[in-house]
Amino acid sequence: MSIYKKIGHQIKELREKTGMSQDRLSQKMGISRPAVSQIESGERKISADELQKLSHIFHVSVDDLLDPIKEPEVYLHKAKEEKASKPKMRISVPQKNL
Repeated sequence: MSIYKKIGHQIKELREKTGMSQDRLSQKMGISRPAVSQIESGERKISADELQKLSHIFHVSVDDLLDPIKEPEVYLHKAKEEKASKPKMRISVPQKNL
């Protein structure tokens, strides 16, 4: 399988996962629907600009599009840990005992 078919397969999977049609993807990319179909089938080479647009549309890196074997990594924002509340008891120590 050629690299263009692998990339096209990756694009098709991402498009189907997001529930997007070829027509809608073509509008977002600024190309024709048949061009999207040709890219997905590996019949048409994809430009660097088109890869960049796809990475923004699908929220993945260009590396993820170019390496279909690599599983995309998902980063979750960690919630800030709550600071331990300060003890409510206050202890007073007389100065002469210090």
